[in-house]
Amino acid sequence: MNIELQPPLIVNTRPTPQAAALTARLRAQHLEVFESPAIEILPIEDLTLLRAALANLAQYQLVVFVSPNAIAQVLAHWQGPWPAATAIGVMGPGSRAALQGRGLTDAHCTIISPQHVDETDAENLRFDSESLLKQLNRPDALPVPLAQARVLVLRGTQGRDLIVEQLHAQGAQVDVVACYQRRAAVFTAAQQAQWHALAQRDRPLILIATSSEGLRNMCAAVDALLGQTGRAWLRRQTIVAPHPRIAEQAKQLGFANIRLSGAGDDSIVEKIVALTTLAAAPAQTNPGKSNTGKISNHRTSSAREMPHMSNKIREVLTQWKSTQWLLLILVALLVLQFIWSRQQVDSLQHEVARRSQESQSMSMETQSYARTAQDLAREMQDRLAVLEANIAQSRSQQAALEQLYQDLSRSRDEWALSEIEQILSVASQQLQLAGNVQGAIIALQAADARLARADRPQFLPLRRVLARDIERLKVLPFVDLAGITLKIDTLIGTIDNLPALADARPPQVKPKEKTPAAPPVKSGKPGDKPAAAISGLENLWQKTRVQIAAAWDEMQGDLSNLIQVRKVEQDDALFLMPEQVFYLREHLKLRLLNARLSVLSRNEAAYRADLRAATVWVEKYFDTSQHSVIAAEDTLKQLQASTIVIELPSLSDSLNAVRNFKPVQNEKQK
Repeated sequence: MNIELQPPLIVNTRPTPQAAALTARLRAQHLEVFESPAIEILPIEDLTLLRAALANLAQYQLVVFVSPNAIAQVLAHWQGPWPAATAIGVMGPGSRAALQGRGLTDAHCTIISPQHVDETDAENLRFDSESLLKQLNRPDALPVPLAQARVLVLRGTQGRDLIVEQLHAQGAQVDVVACYQRRAAVFTAAQQAQWHALAQRDRPLILIATSSEGLRNMCAAVDALLGQTGRAWLRRQTIVAPHPRIAEQAKQLGFANIRLSGAGDDSIVEKIVALTTLAAAPAQTNPGKSNTGKISNHRTSSAREMPHMSNKIREVLTQWKSTQWLLLILVALLVLQFIWSRQQVDSLQHEVARRSQESQSMSMETQSYARTAQDLAREMQDRLAVLEANIAQSRSQQAALEQLYQDLSRSRDEWALSEIEQILSVASQQLQLAGNVQGAIIALQAADARLARADRPQFLPLRRVLARDIERLKVLPFVDLAGITLKIDTLIGTIDNLPALADARPPQVKPKEKTPAAPPVKSGKPGDKPAAAISGLENLWQKTRVQIAAAWDEMQGDLSNLIQVRKVEQDDALFLMPEQVFYLREHLKLRLLNARLSVLSRNEAAYRADLRAATVWVEKYFDTSQHSVIAAEDTLKQLQASTIVIELPSLSDSLNAVRNFKPVQNEKQK
C-alpha cells in the first residue's frame, strides 16, 4: 500500500526585511514557503546617541555590527565614505552580504568576521560572538592592540552582552549604542487563518529558526492561538537552526526533530532541500513477495539517485528510518496526555493570556498618559510664555503712557480720566487672562478713590458705574486655587503609602492569656491522711484542667490564623503583581498631576474627569478599610466638590463710561 506523505511547508520566521531573499531562494527550488515573522524590527525613536557616534566614527579603531539589522539601520543614516582607519567587525556571511549590498567590501575597508579564522575543520566554524572575539585577538587584526582600541558596538535595544563583556575584559574602551529595537511580531488575520488551517490538516512543517528570541516568540504566539492541541502539533515539526545555541533553545522548548544547518542562507537552503527530498520519497508498507520486489526496485532506483546526494542527506535518511517508531509512540503519548488535561490547560492558558493582555494594555495606557502629561506641561509653558508676553506688553504700554503724560500738558481732569482708563485696562486684562478678581476689585476701588479725591460733581455718573462693577465682582464666589493645588500635592505625596489590596496581609490572632491556676485547696486536719490524699487529687485535676484549657486555646489561635475570610468586590485587584502595583501608583500620580494642571489652566471638565478616575482606582485597588485610604477618598470628594471656574463679568461698562466721558469733557473745555 502506497502512503503519500504531504510535502512539508517551509515556515520562514525571519523579520520582514530579511525574509524576502531567503524566501526567494527557497521558492526557486520549487518549495512552498509561508512567511510568518516572529520578530518585528523597528527604528529607535531617539537618534541622538546614534548620530553623535556616527559624527565621531573616525575616532574608533573598530565598529562591531551585531546583525544585518544593525547594518541596515546605521547605514541608512550614514553619508560619505567609510573611514579608512576604522575596521568593521561582523558575525557571519549574512552581515557581510548586507555590507556588500551597501557598497562596503574588503576593497574599501577592513572587514573582520569569523570566516577569516584559520581552522582545518570547517564543520567547527561558528558565526557568533565567541568566534569574532578569537579573530579580534589576532595580532594583525587591528592597527593597535585590542587593549588600546576604542570600540563602538552597534546593536539592538535587547541582546546578548557577551561581546561587550569580553571586549571590556580585554581592556578595550567600549561604547554601546542602540540603533534599532525588536519586539514580538503579532500575527495578522491572514496569518492566524493560515496557522489554523495548517494545524487542522496536520500539515508537516520545516521551521527556520534564525534566533532564539524569534523561536520563543513564535512558540508563544502559536500556543496562545491554537491551544494545547496546536502546541503538541507544533512540537512535532522539524526545526532547522543555523547555530547550536538556537538548537539548544529549541530542545528546551520541547522540539525533538532539530537539524543544524550552519550559518548563511546557502547552508540553510541546502539543509532544507535535503529534508524535502527525503520527505518526497514515497513510503510502501505491505508484507508479501510481490511487495518485496517493489521495495527492492524502489531501493535500486533510489541507489542510482544517491550519488548526487551529500553526506548530510544520507545521514538524515538513516536517522529518519530509525526514529519513525519513536515518533509514532511519542505522538500517541502526547495525544493521550492532551485528552486527559485539555480542559484544565485551556482554561489556564486563556486566563494567562487575558491577564497578560490586561497588563500590556495598562502599561500602554500608562505610557499614553505620561505622553499626555508631557504635552500638557509643554502647553502650559507656552501659555505662561504668552501670559508673560502680555504682561510685558502691558508694562511697555504703561511706560509709554507715562512718558506721554510727561510730554503732554493736560488738565487735572484729563490726567485723572487717563489714569483711571489705564487702571481699568490693566484690571480688565488681569481679570480675563488670569482670573484675578481681587486685583480687579482693588483696581476699581483705586479708580473710585481717584475720582473721589477730585471731588467733581460731573464724575458722579462715572463713579456710579464703577460702584456697580465693584458690587458685581464682590458677590462672585471665592475660588481657592492655591488651596486646591496644595491638597492635590499633599494627596500625591500619600499615594506611595496607601495600602493596596494586593499588598494586604491577614491579621494575626493573639492567643488568649493563660488563666492562673487556682491555689490548692487544703481540707481536713493535718493528721487526717485520707483528706490529704483527696486534696492532692483535686490539685492534680485542677492543674491538668488548666493545662488542657491552655493547649485548647493555643490550638484555636493557630487554627484561626490558618484561614482568613475577606470580602473583596473586585477580585482582579488581588492578583496585581508588585510591578503592576508600582505602575498603578505612578498612574494614579499622573492622574492627580493632570488634575493639578487642569486647575492652573482652568479646565474644569478635565479636572473632574481626572478626579473621578482617581476615585475609582482608589476604591477598586486599595484597602478602603484603612484610615489612610479613607482620608484619601475624603480628600478626593472635597476636591470634586470644589469649583475652579466661575463666569467672570466684563469691565467693559466702566471702560466705555470713562472713554465716553472724555470726549464730553473735552467739548466742555473747548
